[in-house]
This record gives sequence, structure tokens and C-alpha cells, in this order.
Amino acid sequence: MKNGFIYPLTRTLILSLKAINLVEHVKDLAAWLCSKVKRRNLSVDETKTAKNIAIDCFLVAKWMIVVVAIWCGWNNLWVELLVWYLIASNLFTYFYHHVWGNGFALSDDIDSQRRRYVNFLLSLAFYIVCYAYLYQFRYAADIAWPDGLLDTTNAIYLSIANAFTLTYGGFSPLSQTARVLFASELINTFFFFTIIIVNSIPGDRSQEK
Repeated sequence: MKNGFIYPLTRTLILSLKAINLVEHVKDLAAWLCSKVKRRNLSVDETKTAKNIAIDCFLVAKWMIVVVAIWCGWNNLWVELLVWYLIASNLFTYFYHHVWGNGFALSDDIDSQRRRYVNFLLSLAFYIVCYAYLYQFRYAADIAWPDGLLDTTNAIYLSIANAFTLTYGGFSPLSQTARVLFASELINTFFFFTIIIVNSIPGDRSQEK
């Protein structure tokens, strides 16, 4: 065991999480369908294109789910569990493909770099909106709202303020559950910006085997 036992266990855990990450299956399905349509094996560039389109479709779909949930005021456990899953998937996907390594080495051309920046901003904004949903519809009773005004604008403001450790402006946690919720959003922000820092350091872009 030249790598000890912590790294192999961590690698096994990450591969297990990848196996239950829905977007990975959407990407594989898109590549498979594309190969069936073309009736041949895809090239590396064609596979990458098919998977990028699948990623974009998945991004649009998950944004629609959360926006519609807020717009329609869906307030039930199943929606909450789905939102938590999307938050975890959002963070894991960005970590796996930008830090841990994947089937394709990260490209250094300008379009790929710009795509990564766009995906980062969308991912960051997405989890902020997800937490806004949780604050407004699932944990509102655990939070003190300024002037007792509970609405989407205040929920988004609280999520942004908490993510970037700004002043809460009248918001405050009323329970241990709310404190843990606030802390989890701060941890998410920390991981996202840590990933950006890691990617700004030159290094070996070796592929995951």
C-alpha cells in the first residue's frame, strides 16, 4: 500500500459519490445516444461536445426546478431533499472535474477557460438560490426576519449575506438548526473559492484513471 490507506479510501468514496451523481449519467446517456444516431463510435472531441451539451441541459433543468419551487411556493419534504441533493451534487461536480480530475484533461484554450468561468459563476449563484429557498420555505421559523417580513427578496439577501459573511441586517438564527444551516452555506462558499485558488496554481493536469 504505497499510498497508505487514507487516500485509497478517499478515492473509493469519491468514485462512489460520482456513481450516484445524476449529471454523470446524463452525460454518459447523451454520448451514448449521439453514438447511436451517428452509428459509430464518437471521437474524443465529439464525446466532449455531447457531454457539454448534456451538462448545459442539466444546468437549465436544475435552475428551472429551484426557480419554479420558489415561484410556486412548494413547501414539502421531497422538494427540500431534492434541493439538498442538488446542492451536494453542485459542489461535488465542481470539485471532481476541477480539482480531483476526470476523463478529460482540462483544456487550456480560451473557450474552455471561459466556459469554466461561466460554470463557476452559475454554480455559485445556484447554491445561493438553493439556500434562499431553504431559508424562505423550510427553515423560516428558525430565523428572525427583519420587521417580520418573509419574502423571496429577503431570503436571497440573507443567502448572499451569509455566503459572503456580510452583516445580516436584522436576520439572526433562532435555533441550532439555523446555525448549522448558515454554517453549511459558509462552508460551501469556502470550498468554491478554494477550488478557484487551486485551479489558479500551475500543476500537472493528469487524468483520473
